[in-house]
Amino acid sequence: MKSLSTGLALLAVLALAGCTTVGGSRAPAPGIVEQVAPEAQAREEARVAAIEAVAEWSFQGRVAVSRGRDGGSGRIDWT
Repeated sequence: MKSLSTGLALLAVLALAGCTTVGGSRAPAPGIVEQVAPEAQAREEARVAAIEAVAEWSFQGRVAVSRGRDGGSGRIDWT
């Protein structure tokens, strides 16, 4: 039973790690800008614009944890 609670605690920590906001562009480390190809920079800017364009998103899923005779399952709805 201890491993189940440890697994659920780990799952909760991983889920909370996804709680972040998409902020503005961060300044690259000095010297990095010169090393990035213009095509890669354009792709990165397009990726950031696509992420920022998403106003809302959601995630739904199920999880099951088992170890021998111990186990459990759960559902997650994230909006």
